[in-house]
Amino acid sequence: MKPLKNTRLSLGAYLTVLLLVCACGSVTDPVGSSNLDGGTDTDTDGDTDSDTDSDTDSDTDSDTDSDTDTDTDTGPSTEEYICDDLDDDSDGETDEGCDDDSDDYCDENMVISGTPTECPNGGYDCDDTNPDIYPGSTIHQEGIDYDCDGLNEYMMTLVISVDDILVDLCLNGNFISTLGAYSNQWPYTDTYYLVMETGDNTLGIHGQDLGAAISAFIATVEVDGQEFRSDGVMPPASSIPYTSADPEWTQTEWRYFPTLATGPEVNWCHPVFDDSTWGPAIRSGIDGTTPVSNWGWLGYTPWNFGCPTAPNCPGDFYSYYTDSITDNEPMWIWDYNPTSLADAWFRLNVTIP
Repeated sequence: MKPLKNTRLSLGAYLTVLLLVCACGSVTDPVGSSNLDGGTDTDTDGDTDSDTDSDTDSDTDSDTDSDTDTDTDTGPSTEEYICDDLDDDSDGETDEGCDDDSDDYCDENMVISGTPTECPNGGYDCDDTNPDIYPGSTIHQEGIDYDCDGLNEYMMTLVISVDDILVDLCLNGNFISTLGAYSNQWPYTDTYYLVMETGDNTLGIHGQDLGAAISAFIATVEVDGQEFRSDGVMPPASSIPYTSADPEWTQTEWRYFPTLATGPEVNWCHPVFDDSTWGPAIRSGIDGTTPVSNWGWLGYTPWNFGCPTAPNCPGDFYSYYTDSITDNEPMWIWDYNPTSLADAWFRLNVTIP
């Protein structure tokens, strides 16, 4: 019977030792020493977890929660970064920072999920501090990308008169739907305000002469500190049209469509259109009537009669001819085709840095 009594005493002693071991397991052990549970603290922070920071959780930051940021909540961030009609940062507010300027477009730096109430028109607002700047905006602000297409906008001012009719006016492939009140009255001018952008731009003009003769126009263009006035070269003395081998080919920025075809290709007004075969605009005048030195000038045939607004038509350009500045006069220009052409197409390419 003694062996049975001795067995009971050994079991009680064992349980006592086990309880002591469990109690001691919650005590921080010295760095590098053996834990009472048989393990070793292999990091250098002096606590009992397995990371290298000084707290007792299992992440690698210095706070006491279980996420990987340095705040004391259990969410992923202290700021909203998704626009989704949810309180993603658990601060009691929904989608803060998504549309700070209240223009119904989300900040381009935010992620959009679905159609959030804060920005029902979508995202990509490139300046969420200005309610007039958003994708597709038409509220002009000079030199600023207010429509969020990556290009700055500049207002162009065009003053133009066409003999006899302005048929088409276009900019960068977009045709102006409503022409000016005097688009069919050449003694007068119309003023157009059109928006150009950083990079290459193309202004296109299609004129028509009602007498099936030849159309001509006169104009000035101002944009971003640049000024362009209609001008051309004198017609070739040989009566043979200029070619790209002639120096006159590049002596004017204004180009004309040089054939008797019904018209140029449909994208003739787009900046990517290749106009290398278009010739230089020609100063207009009539042999035997217009002095050679005055081709293109106001006050000479056929624009020196019946002027209702000034001594020379159209009157809006008259001041260029009477001021003290030389070589700033806009010229009447046309193309070199026979007088039975009636229609004429012109291009002006403008680059804005």
